Amino acid sequence: MKCGACGQEVALAKICPYCGSKVDHQQQETGAEEQPGPKGTFRGRVEDEARSSRPGGRSLLPGFGQILRFLMDPRIVPSAKYLFFLALFYLLSPIDLLPGFAAPVLGWLDDLAVAALALRFVASQLEKVDRR
Repeated sequence: MKCGACGQEVALAKICPYCGSKVDHQQQETGAEEQPGPKGTFRGRVEDEARSSRPGGRSLLPGFGQILRFLMDPRIVPSAKYLFFLALFYLLSPIDLLPGFAAPVLGWLDDLAVAALALRFVASQLEKVDRR
């Protein structure tokens, strides 16, 4: 059975993985006119885009799997990995810019800010690598 929008072969799919349009199985059974040749390009799995919070299919913050991919990918420069480890060391070390005993809430907020910046940095580096 073929997608009505791009003409690609889709078997039992509700949404075409090539063009993202809805596949009408009723129209296929009635013998609708088939379009010659494929017109769409493969955009990836539809389920991945549906689970994501952003339209492009990527989450704003990476999970553990993406962090491992960031650390193991040889295309990411070592200085970026060192910067991530520096942020991780800051989070785990007892020495803080704003100590927790002096300003309890602010002491936690600086750790939270460093963690958020480190995770966003990992996500941006993975996006750069994926675009190449």
